[in-house]
Amino acid sequence: MSPAPLPVETPFVAGLPTTLYALSPDELAKSPLLEPLFRLMNAACIATHGPPYFPAPAVRFASLDALIAELAKDGTVYMLAQTLPGGEVRVVGSVSDEPYEEPTVEEKSTGKATPADFHPRLEGDAEHEYRRALRLLATDPTLHRQGIGGFLMTFLEDHLIRRAKALRQETESRRALTHFHWVLTTVGEINGRFYMGRGWRMIQEKPVPAGYLDLGVPITIATMDKLVELDPSGA
Repeated sequence: MSPAPLPVETPFVAGLPTTLYALSPDELAKSPLLEPLFRLMNAACIATHGPPYFPAPAVRFASLDALIAELAKDGTVYMLAQTLPGGEVRVVGSVSDEPYEEPTVEEKSTGKATPADFHPRLEGDAEHEYRRALRLLATDPTLHRQGIGGFLMTFLEDHLIRRAKALRQETESRRALTHFHWVLTTVGEINGRFYMGRGWRMIQEKPVPAGYLDLGVPITIATMDKLVELDPSGA
């Protein structure tokens, strides 16, 4: 069964129209979009994480099941897709969003590679912030500089801000949300400049030496965040 598209205006990419879909992990596991998303994620990773970073092609997911397993159960995957002249559906860009979770006490104390790498500790007033984690932003490496990543980031930011304002109205004075706060973890040398150009800031940098996981050169695991003030009217 084909998923229902979101009723939003989407860009033309390579001369063809696109459609935006939003699926939960359970919905994605049963969707015909899973395989095109899988191909996109691996192609994007190979294109960006190859030499000099990894000497061999860096496959992001070994299987469809591995992709689904990495998604938070209460998260959402957004996919920008199009149908090619021969009828094949391809996903040209994706991004996922999930609730932010602070690292556990054990994760804070051990410093081991854990899910906390994707949900690092945030400063600020958690009680009055709508906090989300951004994951799996990818674009087709054959379609760069066509605004796909920018479209997905702008759409998702606007969408989450509207959701935060709606939550503020629903909860009234019990939880007066004042900010939307989201966070991501990425390879700084590869993606840091893109996010900083969109208003994100660097809040933590972890150096990773060459040789670790077959790295050809040292890299930096960058934790970045973006804090957006919600307007006082809640409009």
